[in-house]
Amino acid sequence: MIDLIDAQRKDGQFPRYAPLKVKPTDGGAAWADAGVICPWTIYYMYGDEGILRTHYDAMKKFIEFNRKRYTKEYLPPEKFHCFGDWLNIDDDTPHDVVYHAYFALSTDLFSRIADVLGKTEDAAFYSDLFDQLKASFQKAYIGPDGKIKEDSQAGYVLAIAYDLLDETDLKLAAKHLARRIKECNGHLSTGFVGTKDLMLALAKVGRNDLAYQLLYNDTYPSWGFTIKNGATSIWERWYGWTPEKGFADPGMNSFSHYSFGAVGQWMFENIGGIKSDGPSFKNIIIHPQPDGKLTWAKTSHQSIRGLIKSNW
Repeated sequence: MIDLIDAQRKDGQFPRYAPLKVKPTDGGAAWADAGVICPWTIYYMYGDEGILRTHYDAMKKFIEFNRKRYTKEYLPPEKFHCFGDWLNIDDDTPHDVVYHAYFALSTDLFSRIADVLGKTEDAAFYSDLFDQLKASFQKAYIGPDGKIKEDSQAGYVLAIAYDLLDETDLKLAAKHLARRIKECNGHLSTGFVGTKDLMLALAKVGRNDLAYQLLYNDTYPSWGFTIKNGATSIWERWYGWTPEKGFADPGMNSFSHYSFGAVGQWMFENIGGIKSDGPSFKNIIIHPQPDGKLTWAKTSHQSIRGLIKSNW
């Protein structure tokens, strides 16, 4: 976080990576939002308010940078940098949808951070801003049939995961996400952005049956496909190596790259059934959700409050 703050631009935008070796860059949606997501995640896992206090001003500066770029209708500016749902499988998500969803997420998290630190005015202001962003997302990107702009898997995932839908649209989004998975022959099509929340979104809408299906897949694209073809770590690309084409472009083809490893959280929370009910595991929910195919699981997490184990 210190490296990231050191690399923050004067206007408040965070860079694409840190430490930064070249001139300040525009990180764009999801990448730059690490400046808010990481402090909140660390606080949520460990209960340490210190990281929130230390980086509060930098986070607020980032939120304000984005807020000032937005239109009066609470929509993204005409021009902005965005990698989008990077390395998806022929299922692009419009960049404005990604940008808007992530700014809404960061705004929501920042309002919670302000509340934790007792900054009541900021908490109320940014909570209201999140409500405005949620309303504008629904108006701008959701059709009368509940389809989200361009109908991508990741579009539905982001809207579900980041609480951008009302109750009716949430039910429709769940159905559309299931449809898109079916249209992809029962496979995911998400990239860096969509995969992070794909399994958690399915769990949220009661479709762990589909999540298990994605977990069990061993044909392309899937985690099982990479394992079947020799993977011992997470690949940067779903097609880092294929029987038909061999290795992908070596210019960008890491075989130790976290992004698609985001499936791990879903496994701990749904197979193992270990979940924190609020920050730092002060209250713990133990709720394994077997699918009938798995016959056993042994799960443990060394939390800040001690070892948590769940075996069935």
